[in-house]
Amino acid sequence: MNFLRLVSLAITLILSTSVNASIVSSLPHTGTPDWSDVTFSGTSMVVNGSGISSTLTTAPYKGVWFGWLAGQNLPSWTPGSSSDGNYLSFDASFSSNATDWSAYFYDKNHYAAFNFAETGCDGNQFSCYGLTGNAGVSVAHAGATSLDADSTFIPLDLTLPHSYEFLMKNGLVSYRIDGAVVYSGLAYELSLSSPALIIGDSSGSTGTGQGSMIFYSVAFNNTVQDNALVSSVPAPAAVWLFGSGLLGLVGFARRKAS
Repeated sequence: MNFLRLVSLAITLILSTSVNASIVSSLPHTGTPDWSDVTFSGTSMVVNGSGISSTLTTAPYKGVWFGWLAGQNLPSWTPGSSSDGNYLSFDASFSSNATDWSAYFYDKNHYAAFNFAETGCDGNQFSCYGLTGNAGVSVAHAGATSLDADSTFIPLDLTLPHSYEFLMKNGLVSYRIDGAVVYSGLAYELSLSSPALIIGDSSGSTGTGQGSMIFYSVAFNNTVQDNALVSSVPAPAAVWLFGSGLLGLVGFARRKAS
């Protein structure tokens, strides 16, 4: 697929589709019926104050996350198919020592992910724990010339609250940070038997992940409808910025996802 065709598809995705009202919008904490909540010993997931935010805190060689995962206290809802489309939005910040946190999603055909403060470690070496992560977030997508995994890195102060969104439908994915499109185009192709939505430190028993992730809001939708006027569509004044910005992504620093 040539670049002009990719640009056309990406613009079609972000401008002609948007989401319905969210099916899940509660802050996560252990026992919340809207999410699959997973905490290992030494980790925690708590609501702060009067439901203002939730904090996920991990521990060495442990994991803590929420979302939708087969076999884990499943809620009543399910992620949508590739043709239905899926949309995730959340506001979050991180502790200064946070590394290797993520928000990733499979629709059984394709994969989308925000990876925060990555250390670059493959997770199988226990000596990885305690490494300093990259100061920013990467977003996963297809490679420039194939559907193999690739990513785009965005430098960012993760200790400050930021807004993160992705919308994935029909093999295309769009990512926005603080309302600005940082990637829009082909999603990484990955076939699985079950969908999954995982948000947090999902390192499990591997030697990665530390610190805390603080959520101020989170919402998920499993159906993306055409021509619905909602916040996932850029404001008219930003449309020309999106078009020119997408062209600029050709020169954006990319690295192969591990």
